[in-house]
Amino acid sequence: MFFINNNVNRASLFCFYLGIIHQVNYFLPISKSKGIIMLKKEMAQKLNEQLNLEFYSANLYLQMSAWCSDKGFEGAAAFLKKHSQEEMQHMERLFEYLSGTGSMPVLGTITAPPVDFASLADVFKLTYEHEQLITTQINELAHVAMTTHDYSTFNFLQWYVAEQHEEEKLFKSILDKLALVGNSGNSLFFVDKDLKTMAAQGYTSA
Repeated sequence: MFFINNNVNRASLFCFYLGIIHQVNYFLPISKSKGIIMLKKEMAQKLNEQLNLEFYSANLYLQMSAWCSDKGFEGAAAFLKKHSQEEMQHMERLFEYLSGTGSMPVLGTITAPPVDFASLADVFKLTYEHEQLITTQINELAHVAMTTHDYSTFNFLQWYVAEQHEEEKLFKSILDKLALVGNSGNSLFFVDKDLKTMAAQGYTSA
């Protein structure tokens, strides 16, 4: 807590604090019409790119779910469908943040995901690699936010940083199980059963 001595010129004290704030670049542009913090153009563009990548993730996992169902892996299908819904929530969180900071969320053309896979292990190998890509992108976003003193966005992105740690951990554990059992039908049945349980209990994030 700060106490102001009556002998201290208040205007001088204000200028002192203003100088400190200016040195750390604390201020961000404010929209006069909306009274909200405005994002820099570069950051808004990068967040929109991430928004569309999350949209692609949702489509990818939903397509993988369809493949799994077609091959009789109903547990994996349910798990990936649930995960697809979570990716849409990730996209919507970015959408709301962009809108709430005075920027226009822009939905671009989403590339069609692959429709055929060699095996269940191949599906989860691709999901793990995709999550690694997402992690790289999120870390880059956080780095840009920090180095440009956009602390509001940096704070917003911390949820994604933590989420990606759990996502990679989860998919790596599934991939490790599949590597242990190989292509044995009986063993794959039990892995698929575990995935069904995880989906039913909402454990599609670690």
